[in-house]
Amino acid sequence: MKFSDTINDNIVINCVTLQDAQILLIIAHKKGLKWESGDSYNNKNLYHIYKEETCYNLSSGLYSSRHFYINNGMTVINFDDIEFTDEELSSCIKHDGVSK
Repeated sequence: MKFSDTINDNIVINCVTLQDAQILLIIAHKKGLKWESGDSYNNKNLYHIYKEETCYNLSSGLYSSRHFYINNGMTVINFDDIEFTDEELSSCIKHDGVSK
């Protein structure tokens, strides 16, 4: 699945590592997406709350546990199943030295 396809009210992305969360949110920031509050995804990742169960809904700017989203009928996509373009990944490396 392409990154652009994940920006959907019914899709959340599960990040099982902090590095996955960082990469995802850097790319989302570069695409102009923000937290529901309007804060930049660069300001916080909130991974520490649910750790490997952390899921992000990039469309709504919200996050919760994998269990919560499954119980609410959402489609959960694993970070590793997203096909990022070279351009998307290079924006991460330039941003913070983070690589996939």
